[in-house]
Amino acid sequence: MVLFGIESGNQKSLDALKKGITLRQIREGIGFCKKAGIEIAGYFMIGNPQETEKDANDTLRLSKELGLNLATFGVTVAYPGTELYKWAIENKTLSDRFWYMNRERQGVDSIREIRGNLNLKDFPIGRQLKVVKMANRQFYFRPAYMAKTILRIRRIHDLKRLIKAVKELL
Repeated sequence: MVLFGIESGNQKSLDALKKGITLRQIREGIGFCKKAGIEIAGYFMIGNPQETEKDANDTLRLSKELGLNLATFGVTVAYPGTELYKWAIENKTLSDRFWYMNRERQGVDSIREIRGNLNLKDFPIGRQLKVVKMANRQFYFRPAYMAKTILRIRRIHDLKRLIKAVKELL
């Protein structure tokens, strides 16, 4: 399996992240892997610099179009020392500039999913989290995807893992 850090299905967002890649190149690269019989997983970020909810919907559309075996959607996190963190400070999108120093945890992902995210004017963090949940559900609960997944079950372990994953998505 090859894991691709695709990040976004919107060219504007890819450019803002300075990915240095186009949507066409993403499609081509994944197409080469599929042709070679390699399984593919895609990682996507929601809440990128200057991103709108419409842009995030482009990401979900691309994830389904690519025919990925797995997809992971998460809220963008601005880690210290990165260009994204610098951008977030300059554009005042972090609710807590020193979020990474706070060890007090209120929930499983509270530090990562609230303090380190970009609080965008037109796409606030709360909405980003809802879009991430929706994206995961829409990707994995497609009838064709579910049928393909069920047909790949070979062992009881596969079935147990699938049931656990469905519970988490629900």
